[in-house]
Amino acid sequence: TLHCAHEHTYGEWVTDRETTCALEGSKHRTCSVCGYNDIASIDKVAHTYESEIVEPTYLEQGYTRHVCSVCGDSYNDEYVDALERTDITEATLELEYTEVYYEGSPLKPTVTITYDGQTYDSAKELKLTYKDNNKVGTATVTVEGINKFTGTVELQFNISYEEIPDKIVNVNSIGEIGKI
Repeated sequence: TLHCAHEHTYGEWVTDRETTCALEGSKHRTCSVCGYNDIASIDKVAHTYESEIVEPTYLEQGYTRHVCSVCGDSYNDEYVDALERTDITEATLELEYTEVYYEGSPLKPTVTITYDGQTYDSAKELKLTYKDNNKVGTATVTVEGINKFTGTVELQFNISYEEIPDKIVNVNSIGEIGKI
């Protein structure tokens, strides 16, 4: 520290580094008699937050997200509960068909879901898993709720061979069906 025999005569403060919400600024002023520089820091300024409402879903709560447009600092508040889910057993589920003729490839009937008078997009609300849907017999569709709906149910449909006029259908001893 420089000590002078005189009282410093400073000019105006000069900003060396602007302050932000992330960094302190700095400034200096110079004595016009001896040239001594008085240096000082400038406190950080407040964040400049922009707010965005994040709506709740059936799987996650909603909230307000605040993000500083200068430094990216963020926080969340004003939380709201996730939307209430409904057990799938309270909805009406309809298979596209319950009886079908086997034509050589796996069968995957669609499922329509209706609840409280509203039909929902089954692709967004249901996960469908098929079992035994590639052969003659009883096939199963496991229907699992994934958004508004929760829970699991099983639906069944029957697969049979289409009758072909003037042909004989033979069932061999191990249960395979073949056309003759």
